[in-house]
Amino acid sequence: MSLNQFQQSVIKGMVDQRVAANVITCQYDKAASGDLVPGQLVKLGTAAGESIVVVASAANTDVHFGVVTFNPMKSAIKPGQFMEVASTSSVVYVEAGAALARGAKVAWAANQKVVAAGAGDVVAGTLLDIAAADGSLVRMVVAGPHAPVVPTP
Repeated sequence: MSLNQFQQSVIKGMVDQRVAANVITCQYDKAASGDLVPGQLVKLGTAAGESIVVVASAANTDVHFGVVTFNPMKSAIKPGQFMEVASTSSVVYVEAGAALARGAKVAWAANQKVVAAGAGDVVAGTLLDIAAADGSLVRMVVAGPHAPVVPTP
């Protein structure tokens, strides 16, 4: 991707529908290990401080705060760095882990992709596009920290 091109191609973590975006500056927990990448879900961290501290969502049962947004200056966020996080009601591009229908309620998978939400999963968001197959980039309305849990039958 070139920043000089006239029409930007879709990139994981890119925010769409900016007018209604709820994008918040957060800090990746200094004690965390590994990097965060655009399109990755995060949850609120427990570290003290004046900034909003987040850590990587590791399971489909985590209460997600939002999605790390695309930043053309950083391909990865290191512990202690600041980033923008698209939270509740933001529309952001994420990667699908399977073929999914428009309107599907999705959960976060360990491979950093969204999959159909199942019993006991915290809903990460709702898809606005049809995911043709694993690896498709689709728009998702972020559910945020008030997301419902899929009931267990």
